[in-house]
Amino acid sequence: MPQACARYGIVALCLLAGCTSFDHDNNDTERKVLLGKEFTITMPASEEAVHPTIEDLRIVCFLEHSQDSGGKNVYRFKATQAGATEIRIPRSNGAEFMMTIKVVLGGVPE
Repeated sequence: MPQACARYGIVALCLLAGCTSFDHDNNDTERKVLLGKEFTITMPASEEAVHPTIEDLRIVCFLEHSQDSGGKNVYRFKATQAGATEIRIPRSNGAEFMMTIKVVLGGVPE
């Protein structure tokens, strides 16, 4: 039983720390992120890295781009002010990923 409690503790700690990640399945959705927390958007591998476009840079700040061990593009952001903004990431097929991030002061991130 102690292992199960430890496992739930780790999950709870991650949620409290604001470990929030999204991927291409979140296209055309709105998600909440806690103020001050970092979050990632993971996209399928492509030949070249693209720079995301953020509608309101006061609300969300782009931090960095990296690739995971599988070659997927990982974009890291930080929620810097309460409000809502769109993030757009061009895709290699000419389409565009779009997601609305709503930065909130409290509650549970999505």
